[in-house]
Amino acid sequence: MRVALVRGALFDYDLASGRERLLSPGKPLALAWSPDGMRLAVADRDLETTRLRLLSENGTLLAEATVPGNVDRLFWDGDDAILTVAVTIQTYSFGGNLSATLVRWDGEAPPRSTPLFETSLKPLTLRTWGSRLYSLPQPTLSPWGDELLFARLHDPPAFAPYLKIVARHRQSGAERVVARVALTSAATVYLGDGERILYGDGSRRTLDAPLWGGDTAVEYPWEGRALAASPGGRYRLVDGHLLDQEKEIAIISGVERAVFSPSGNRLLLAKDGRLWVLGGLGADPLPGFDPALGERLRRLRSWRARGLITDGDYREQKARMVEGTRRH
Repeated sequence: MRVALVRGALFDYDLASGRERLLSPGKPLALAWSPDGMRLAVADRDLETTRLRLLSENGTLLAEATVPGNVDRLFWDGDDAILTVAVTIQTYSFGGNLSATLVRWDGEAPPRSTPLFETSLKPLTLRTWGSRLYSLPQPTLSPWGDELLFARLHDPPAFAPYLKIVARHRQSGAERVVARVALTSAATVYLGDGERILYGDGSRRTLDAPLWGGDTAVEYPWEGRALAASPGGRYRLVDGHLLDQEKEIAIISGVERAVFSPSGNRLLLAKDGRLWVLGGLGADPLPGFDPALGERLRRLRSWRARGLITDGDYREQKARMVEGTRRH
């Protein structure tokens, strides 16, 4: 397994052999390997813009483009394109304005942008949060690739600012507010097949909650500063507390960031300025479906997102489809 990491420059590190090689100078803002592991997406800050780059597995520059604003995370839209959210802040004597834009870039045509939201900012909010405002949207792509979770900033004149976690269906643009949280909330993580999410509410609680209601939310007494979940949803890491389903199996102090391997049986941790690997976990990959069934379920998800069917309808039809596939 290979890991792209930044330590004064961009390196490619092989976990099995311990060898590393320089891919590129500089300190990127965000990285993402393509699903096939053949390309690396890189985001670099350049004054008021962000430079997006596509590198080969050997570090050769394949393509680059520039987008306005600041980029904090990168995702792959299948093997074809990069997705990100770019944030721009304009400051004035009376406050400021924050705008967030969804960007898709295929490495060939110019990046395509779709506005997500704009928010007026009070002077106090600008002074208090400063450059941290760029990271507030915290975008997360669903396991299906059809939905984007992001945090929309609200800064009312007479009240403290807060965030609304929004689920946006990419094809239709339909949006739903999932939760209201404080600005200190950490990133949201999808669990398993994307029907539940893990998020910190910014007030010393982390919740494992259903996206569409109908099920009970599970609360954990931890802030949720560092969150990760295995692709299948079996394992969760919340501020160093490693859970197998609901059972705590380990406590790891000082975790800054964490991510599970695609197979779910290894956990990569950033702590104390070093990269750690925890193995010995059971395999927990993303649930897979027959391609035909997957396409039908994707269509059902689209209907639900657009309000054409209820969540109850979705669950009932999904259960029938899955059961029918098992019989055959």
